Amino acid sequence: MGNFREDIKVENQNSNDIAKQTEIAFNKQKLLLSDPEYKSRVNNSLIDLVKLFYERYPNTTLDTPIARGKSLRSLKNKISKEEIERLSLLYAIRNLTQEEKDAFVKLMKEKAGEKAFDEDIDRVMNEEVTDTKLIDSIMKKDGLNGYVRMALLRITRVKISREMEDLDKRETLIEDLDEKYGQKAAEKTGRLANNLMHWENVRKAMTSEIERKKINDPKAYLKAKDLRGCRLVISYVPDDLETDNEELQKLLEKRKNASKEEKTKYNDECCKALEKDFCNFLVENPEILEDMNLKLVYRKEKNKQNGYFADHLKFSYLDNEDYTFETQVRSMHVDDISRYDGPAGHIKRDDKDRVFPDTSNKEKFIEQLKEIVPQYYYMTRNNDEYAMRECSLRENMYTYFFGYIDEDSEEYKKGIEYLLELENEKNTDAR
Repeated sequence: MGNFREDIKVENQNSNDIAKQTEIAFNKQKLLLSDPEYKSRVNNSLIDLVKLFYERYPNTTLDTPIARGKSLRSLKNKISKEEIERLSLLYAIRNLTQEEKDAFVKLMKEKAGEKAFDEDIDRVMNEEVTDTKLIDSIMKKDGLNGYVRMALLRITRVKISREMEDLDKRETLIEDLDEKYGQKAAEKTGRLANNLMHWENVRKAMTSEIERKKINDPKAYLKAKDLRGCRLVISYVPDDLETDNEELQKLLEKRKNASKEEKTKYNDECCKALEKDFCNFLVENPEILEDMNLKLVYRKEKNKQNGYFADHLKFSYLDNEDYTFETQVRSMHVDDISRYDGPAGHIKRDDKDRVFPDTSNKEKFIEQLKEIVPQYYYMTRNNDEYAMRECSLRENMYTYFFGYIDEDSEEYKKGIEYLLELENEKNTDAR
């Protein structure tokens, strides 16, 4: 442990364009996001998944299924984060060019969260490492972006491996980092989220030639993994559901005999067990996905300290790997605590703040709103006929800001007024 491979050679492609790579990647992903065939496929796949769910679990209840296309602001943030990840891996497998290093520092400072972190970033990049006091101090601070946190940890470990001549001290410091911030921290606590450094990704970059080439090529690496997504929220499991899942069956029996106060808890446990059962079914039966022209790229099982419990499944199409989407499957209770200012709310995560645009100018307000809000699609059902309805900009605004802004406030009313005017103008033009 602690031996660093400095002999890895990676081809340095496109180094002259390093400052433009995030912009190039953003424009490419933006074009893909607007592809009408891509949108249509994902919407139809959500319908197929819902039909499959109801065939397997009759009389269960899903909340209205929703699909969404990523907002342009979120897409820009995602590309920047991916570039930080890519550059931190490059830093680990070879020395960065000055241009790459400058771009790395600039991105980290932009995403750090507070200007106060700028000095910390400079110190980690430029000072000699003799112990872990500096990184320990930084990790204790609140508000540091998660991707920047990970990058600074990796930089610290790489510098110890490359620069420290005392082998025993090198081993001790690396062990200390792993215990506090690496895989060992996750294993010790039983929480994957405590693995802040994700050094396993660095090891993969060190040992895989294919991975190194991808990391070195921004065009191949800088892609939003959840450009399009959808959500399946299980709200109720009937008592008479026929299942060979022993855990679910036991929970249904306990719910039948539970007190009124306990039934809510057991209802959520039943929904969670059904969520796992459905995801296991998809994983274990790839031929069913193949019939839908899909393959499963990965499954992330999330169980966080804030109460968030869900599966995130990423799919791609067999005939077009650029068309991907992520499906989140979770219970109604988890969906509820993920809203507004709940313990698992999006607003508590990096770059997920929801700030209502300034309404002092109509044109600027609409322009900013289009950048901020995702494009939502709601599933409708008439007997056995399913369809996906594309939401208007006003509906997108309502869905995105619901619970985050006072709907009786003057600014919100002004925003509604602008959007109603916009809709009337479009209706007039269409006549």
